[in-house]
Amino acid sequence: MDGSRAEPQTDGRADRSTTGSAVVSEGIRSQLTVGEDVIDTSTWAGSIPQVGGTAPHVRMPGGRWFNLLWLVPIGFVGLIVAV
Repeated sequence: MDGSRAEPQTDGRADRSTTGSAVVSEGIRSQLTVGEDVIDTSTWAGSIPQVGGTAPHVRMPGGRWFNLLWLVPIGFVGLIVAV
């Protein structure tokens, strides 16, 4: 420990942390292609027909089905009544 600073050893190659990533990203960019701007909805999912979703239902006594989405306004009214 004579107080002198040791110079970093280099073998003539550039620092990978700065120029290596730039070289890699330029190589990748040259391989990219332009995508299509339009989606064909008749074939994009393998021709699976498009259907809308339904809210969950619960079977009530008597064979009737109750839409659980109605619990939101019923709960809101119940909260207002309770206050």
